[in-house]
Amino acid sequence: MKQSYAGPALKAVHKGSYAGLPATFQKLHAVVAARGYEPAGAPWDEYVTDPGKTPEPELVTNVVQPVKPAAN
Repeated sequence: MKQSYAGPALKAVHKGSYAGLPATFQKLHAVVAARGYEPAGAPWDEYVTDPGKTPEPELVTNVVQPVKPAAN
């Protein structure tokens, strides 16, 4: 076990195959920069649906990036 992050974060919801997750991470990082933030730690993902019971096109994964205001 480890302590979880406490602070502001941006979240993206990925629907579909896990193979598409890298593109979702890239889009989220672009939004982080566009909104004037920078990463405040490592991102993580949360698997909302069970891949053993959910068809691949219906899989849902939350991708979370902790953020802080960008340094000027």
